[in-house]
Amino acid sequence: MPDACAFRVWTRQDNTLRWERRLTYIGTTETPTSRLFSLESTYGSEMLFSIAPLPDLSTESAKRSRERSEIRYDLLGAHYLTTGHPPTDQF
Repeated sequence: MPDACAFRVWTRQDNTLRWERRLTYIGTTETPTSRLFSLESTYGSEMLFSIAPLPDLSTESAKRSRERSEIRYDLLGAHYLTTGHPPTDQF
């Protein structure tokens, strides 16, 4: 698993079939395994997630944090422009 990554979490929609999911959360992290375990405790074992490694981030701590935030906001903006609403638990 990558060190730094961006991720998305989907949860089951109420009153729908199991495979019908809604985007619940978009984030970035330096510790994907730990973060996904904590999200599982929040959303349950039926959550789905996708991960994209972020291999080209800066090695300088403050700059790296800013770069991760920019990536998260870009993903949120793209989702909002496509669907007209943010992920359900984002804000």
